Amino acid sequence: MQSSAYINIKIADGLTFRSSNGIYMSYTQNDEYMEFDAKKAGETNQGIYKNKLFIDLLTENTLNYNKTFGQHDFSVLLGYTAEKTTTTTAGITGTAFPTDYIHTLNAATSITLGPDNTYTFKEQDALMSVLGRVNYAYADKYLASVSARTDGSSKFAKGHQWGVFPSASVAWRISEESFWKENRINDVVNSLKLRVGYGTTGNNGVGSFSYRTNVSLTSYPMNNVMTNPAYVLGTQLGNPELKWETQVATNVGLDVS
Repeated sequence: MQSSAYINIKIADGLTFRSSNGIYMSYTQNDEYMEFDAKKAGETNQGIYKNKLFIDLLTENTLNYNKTFGQHDFSVLLGYTAEKTTTTTAGITGTAFPTDYIHTLNAATSITLGPDNTYTFKEQDALMSVLGRVNYAYADKYLASVSARTDGSSKFAKGHQWGVFPSASVAWRISEESFWKENRINDVVNSLKLRVGYGTTGNNGVGSFSYRTNVSLTSYPMNNVMTNPAYVLGTQLGNPELKWETQVATNVGLDVS
């Protein structure tokens, strides 16, 4: 299921506010059943039930200002976005059904415990961004743009959750110059623009809570008791120094048409 709504408000001449909000939900469930002797002789029957609920909430809010002074064109954008995703999963495994004709788990005589058999799991991720951009053009010939955004992610430990990513570009529309328009080459090339840009982007593509070390519950034999609870390190060793990956790009181009 997906739903979204937005609103545009004109605050003053050249100044507008836009808010866009959306929600996406999906739910899946899966039933499995293996009959007695399904894999090998003597192996008991087994039923497995799993479900998964995914919810994505997103809000995007921008304030735009556009103004022209003679041959000077300005546009300013300020924005705030926030996104939160929640994934909830559950599973249960039952065995030793008295008959293969009834597959529902209430008929199972035994529930198999363990993190891979009977479990509930909930994972939440949040992303917040504040951004700004200024565009300037003079006589539609000389163009400049400067922007910056700061992103915060719940996937990193405190002190590493935020990253700042600036970018800038300039361009020269050579075909708008009088010496170009007065030249017969304008009949062949109508548009010629030289541009230079520099920018940074962030990547938070790591698993949730990767900065933490997992522990698992197990049993430890002591004093002739085999089931003393104990905790051991899990398969994931955390890295508290994980932070945003910054990708830098520089481009120089000549657009001809």
